[in-house]
Amino acid sequence: MARGDRDWRQHSDAHMHRRERGSVGALRSACARKADLVPIVEPEVLMDGTHTIERYFEVTQQTLESVFHALYEHRVSLEGMLLKPNMVLSGKDCPQQASVQEVAEGYCALLETRGSRRCPRSCVSLGRAN
Repeated sequence: MARGDRDWRQHSDAHMHRRERGSVGALRSACARKADLVPIVEPEVLMDGTHTIERYFEVTQQTLESVFHALYEHRVSLEGMLLKPNMVLSGKDCPQQASVQEVAEGYCALLETRGSRRCPRSCVSLGRAN
């Protein structure tokens, strides 16, 4: 499983961090494909903080773009993997928590992004978010 938790608030160069972590996940995915395994790519942005659902969507989308770029560089076929993106939520400490409807709409919008549409298989974790 190619999983990378990203605490984007603690890094001065968030773009570099996303690129670096995406590359590690892509390398793991490439190794899985060489072993005739289906890689599960799970780029996860941590929920800690006071950020809004809109900001969380932006960071998650940027993270996915970095991961897809790294997968391309490592020649991992998006069609031959499972994508398990995080839900799109408000930060745990955000005073205005997103509704269930907003979370569902944000997640669906995330799956409609450019790279996500090329992944025919996506996994959804339906557990509690707290």
